[in-house]
Amino acid sequence: MDAAAEACSRSASARASGVVSVAVGSPAGSAGAGVAAATGLPTVLGWAGHEQQWRGERNPAGSRARDVEKIYQAPDSPESLTLLETYGISYIYVGDLERSKYGLSEAVVNRWDEIALRVYDAGGVRIYRYPR
Repeated sequence: MDAAAEACSRSASARASGVVSVAVGSPAGSAGAGVAAATGLPTVLGWAGHEQQWRGERNPAGSRARDVEKIYQAPDSPESLTLLETYGISYIYVGDLERSKYGLSEAVVNRWDEIALRVYDAGGVRIYRYPR
């Protein structure tokens, strides 16, 4: 995560609560992991293997990875809107990892503008605030 995005994230988290959405499987040191660390806000699912490691269940994360994928690939669909509410997502981070992992075109990313407030846009990173 670039310094400006981190500053925006820190500023937003000072007055926010809720959950931040980042790509599932964001490795330590990646932008996605940095967003959670910078804001102190939880993610829907960071690294699925971590949940299995500590809980010992076959699929402790349930449908969370698929749910995050749905949220990114069809942001304004009724199912995604329901998922945003279900997980209490307040912020959506869209960077290089999210774009490549979920195959996001610019047209799909721009659909966030219809349902959320763009609070940051620089260096290929967008951060949206979803009004809950």
